[in-house]
Amino acid sequence: MDPRESLTVRTVSALQRLADLEERGKTVNGARAGVLKTALRELEASLEELRTASEQLNHAMDEVAGVKMSSARFEAQLVEFREALPLPCVLTDARGTIAEANARAGDLLNVAPRHLAGKPLSLYMVNRDEFFTLMNGLKFGDHSPAASLQIRPRERKPRVMATTVTRLREAERLCWFFQEPPPAAQAG
Repeated sequence: MDPRESLTVRTVSALQRLADLEERGKTVNGARAGVLKTALRELEASLEELRTASEQLNHAMDEVAGVKMSSARFEAQLVEFREALPLPCVLTDARGTIAEANARAGDLLNVAPRHLAGKPLSLYMVNRDEFFTLMNGLKFGDHSPAASLQIRPRERKPRVMATTVTRLREAERLCWFFQEPPPAAQAG
């Protein structure tokens, strides 16, 4: 039994005990009867407040559960979307530390995406100065700076990739996209 059900059962039980006490209190006479009736009315009011609070709590918890389910569905959709992207995509914090990467980014860097989390994206760059220049472009108002960066996959030859980075509004994350440059750009 979850805590909400337990509270509801206990509240109903307390109301039933109150009804029993009121029934038994009908036999009390004299001065004690007035004190008993007053105490029972106060107890009844308190139990009614408890019942109302319990209903409100149940309603609020149902709403929270609904929001959690909606949030989990949305997060699952975002993960599915990132995985469906035909381009390597890496999410980093503002300092360039990898938070998430899709499977294509793992293929590009020759590292399983789950092993990329927590590592600096700059580890996979041949010319880190260009990487940091691109990242700093966001600080100075460039909304989606782009450049050709030489990527160094683990245990593979470096390769030039057209790179675009965008600052996401939520959570101060950077979203990096990598793609093969057009053939004319590769020749030069």
